[in-house]
Amino acid sequence: MGNVIVPHLVPEGINATAGQSLAAATTSAITFSSVQAGTPSAALVSNALVVLAGSGKVTVTLTINPSGSTTFDALYLYQNGTQVASVTPTTNQATITLTYSGAVARGDQFTAQYHNNNFVAITVSSGALSFVVN
Repeated sequence: MGNVIVPHLVPEGINATAGQSLAAATTSAITFSSVQAGTPSAALVSNALVVLAGSGKVTVTLTINPSGSTTFDALYLYQNGTQVASVTPTTNQATITLTYSGAVARGDQFTAQYHNNNFVAITVSSGALSFVVN
C-alpha cells in the first residue's frame, strides 16, 4: 500500500470589489473580485472565500474601507451561511476590521455582509477577507 497524501490547510485571501455601492439603510453582501497574491485562484467562488484543502483552526480577518460615515453600521462574517462574528463601530471609522478564530474544513465558505445604517449610499473603496492557519 502506498503513502496517502493529505492536503494541508494553507492561508487564503480574496479582495473586495472596489467601488461597490452599498445602499442606504440596508444590509448588502460584500462582493469580492480577485484573489490575494500568493493565494490559490480557486479560493474565490461566488463571492465566497472557500477553504480548498485540509481542516484545522484558523484566524479569519475581514477588513472593509468604506467611504462615508460608518457610525453604527455593522460588518458581518458568515461561515457556511451562519453568522459567526460581527462588529459595529460606535464612532466613524475609515477602516472596519473584524477578526474571528474557529475551526474549518475543506469546502467551508466564508462570506460577508455590511449594514449601512445611513440615509445615503456609501462605497467600498477596498477590503479583504483572508485567513491564516493557527
